[in-house]
Amino acid sequence: MDFNFETLPQQMHDIAGIRIIVRFEDDIVAMERRLEKQPDIKVLQRKDYVTRPKSNGYRSLHLILAVPVYLAAGVKAVTVEMQIRTIAMNFWASLEHELSYKKNVQHQAELRQELVEKAQLVHQLDQDMNDIKNQIRSEESDSMS
Repeated sequence: MDFNFETLPQQMHDIAGIRIIVRFEDDIVAMERRLEKQPDIKVLQRKDYVTRPKSNGYRSLHLILAVPVYLAAGVKAVTVEMQIRTIAMNFWASLEHELSYKKNVQHQAELRQELVEKAQLVHQLDQDMNDIKNQIRSEESDSMS
């Protein structure tokens, strides 16, 4: 497809990408709920790699959103991709991306499997930290009663 400014909106699926890093897995759901409550933002597509990770172990929530942009000619809905993930998910994804694209590595299949196993450890850590947070909040609210 040839590039020209008239057909740019049809050629581009999203004009911006946003990554939100949260502390706990519960915060991913909370952030998504907040976005859904925004009257001027529309969720067009949702890919849940948190509960259904990719085969390499990658976890994140991906949303395609229609977001209003205010121009001199008026308001225009623009498509934006948003990724929401925890600090631990981002840590793993960043290192996995760097390590997976190394060339001339002997035992590449074994290393990929090891990265998947580490992704499972990171996920368990995320769940454990979320549980600890919930326990602390529960005990705090009990002590205030």
